[in-house]
Amino acid sequence: MNKKIIRITTIPMSLKYLLKGQMSFMAKNGFDVIMISSDGQELNDVINNEKCNHYVVPLTRKITLFKDLKATYT
Repeated sequence: MNKKIIRITTIPMSLKYLLKGQMSFMAKNGFDVIMISSDGQELNDVINNEKCNHYVVPLTRKITLFKDLKATYT
């Protein structure tokens, strides 16, 4: 059974630039990697480059009580 890693960022730009290559590296080394972020223009690039599963969750960068609760149950 593979070890699982879930990498959550609020925006896909973080996955594309700050964490570039980390998810694909972990996947090549036996981890089942899942990426989670809000939707954004970099999303397709991230999915194509990292070759890992991605789920869109409506996250914000500031505290928003009702949006945060909705994201929790998405």
